[in-house]
Formats: sequence, structure tokens, C-alpha cells
Amino acid sequence: MKITRNTEKEQILLAALRESFDEPRTGVHLSDLMSVRSSFYGRIMPLPLTETQIGYFASGRALEDVVARLVGIEVGAVPAKRVSVPGLVAGEGRERFGISYRPDFRWHDGFREVPVEFKSRRAEFAEPGTEAQKYSHYLDQLRGYCALDDATKGGLYLFDIGGGCPTCFYTREPSFAYYDVMYLPDELEFTRQELQRRRDMFLTALADGTAMAGWALPLCEAWKCGKNKKTVVTKAQCSAEGCDVTHRKPKAGHEMAPEVATWEYVPRCPYYSFSRPELVDRTRGSR
Repeated sequence: MKITRNTEKEQILLAALRESFDEPRTGVHLSDLMSVRSSFYGRIMPLPLTETQIGYFASGRALEDVVARLVGIEVGAVPAKRVSVPGLVAGEGRERFGISYRPDFRWHDGFREVPVEFKSRRAEFAEPGTEAQKYSHYLDQLRGYCALDDATKGGLYLFDIGGGCPTCFYTREPSFAYYDVMYLPDELEFTRQELQRRRDMFLTALADGTAMAGWALPLCEAWKCGKNKKTVVTKAQCSAEGCDVTHRKPKAGHEMAPEVATWEYVPRCPYYSFSRPELVDRTRGSR
């Protein structure tokens, strides 16, 4: 048997997937307002989807099968076994304040209608008490759904796809977690006002249509812009002859020469050079 990787067919298939996922967007969507600056640049200067972006879209479509199974609808060519979870329905698309939105589910729990967001992640679930920090991006979106639905309760359903690392001695198995999330009425009112403010800023920038118009928009989350990469030029080392120990505490006759390193900011967002986030937040640029 002989196995040969065929990069030509890879590119043919990748181009087909790129075309299938390339769906022009109109109007204002809740997801636009979560990362309003990058959404703006994506509208005025759309770029071809990268292989990484296509991968994210493909994995997202796979999650839609889970949604379909839980609410008893069919997607794709292979029919799924229909199941019924009392009160759980597919999230219908709605519009409020000129903002379109659609959570993955809505769950009628007998007292109220609860919007539920379903997300996959490649990391362990948060330790109790750290959920607000670990899941901040998910919770911002869920808060938007709850604010627009006037629902003080939401649900966050997470799927950890599992995995491990080459240097670790453990492997995480795939697992699911569901969280009830309660919001105060004042939180939701603040979110409604903020969404409308972002909507107006977004539409104003789109009407202008120039790259500099995006500079007036709020920054996206820092991790979406890029990251600082450290390169060690010279490791910290002991100056004593024949000693290769890295001393953490002072030791007579063993003086440590400090580490020499350089830092480089590596952009992740394809619109980084147009967005210029470092003009607002200096940590988002080279040191």
C-alpha cells in the first residue's frame, strides 16, 4: 500500500467549502455587535475565508446536528432519530430594536421562556466560581439574547471536544456541561442600551464606509486581535564557572545573568492593520 497526500485535491475541496460558506450579510445581527469593529471591516472589505475560518464554520455546522437531534428536526442527508425534550425548541429568529438574533434553543421551563446558547470548546470546563471569567465571551452573547428576549434567566450548554497534549500524561474525554445563568433586570437594561448604542455606531460607520470610520468603534476582545510572542535570545544563567543551575534565590559566588528576550506582537485578526487597535490599547501592538 502506498499513501500520498494530494494537495491539489485539498485545494479544490477547500475552494468549494470556501464558496459554500461565503454568504454575504445584511442588516445588523447580535453577533455583529459582539465584535463590532471586526464586523465593520468584514463588511466594507470582505476577505476570502482562511482555512482556519473554514474549519471553524465546518465544526459549527457539525454542532447543528446536535441541535437538530435535541429538538426533533432533520438537517442534512441522513435523517436522525427523533427525540423529544419537554419544552425544548429550536431558537427561532427574531428582531428587536433593528437587531436580528437567534439563540440555538429556547427552553420553556413551565414558568418562562429561556434562551439557550450551545458552544463547543477545546479546553476544560471552568472550576466552580471562575465561570464568569472563563466563559466571558459566551456569557456576553447569552446576555444579549436574554436582554432582547426580556428573559432574566438563560442557559449555557457547553461541549468540550476533549483532547490532550504531546507532553501531558492525560487525555480529556469529550463531555458536556449545562449552566443556568441568572441576570438582574438592571443588567439586562444596561445591555439593551449598550446594544442600541453599538447598533447606531455600526450603522454610522457603515454609512461612512472608510477604513478610518472603524476607529470610532469599540475594540473587540483582546484575544481576537492577536498575541504577544516572546523569543528568548539568551537564557538566564549563572556566571560562576561550571555552574548551569538557574538559581531562584541569591547564592554566594553565584551571580545570575538575566534573561535576554524580545517581544513581537503577532496579529490574529485579518483586519488588524486597518483597525489599529494599538492606538487605543498599547498592549495590542509591538513593545
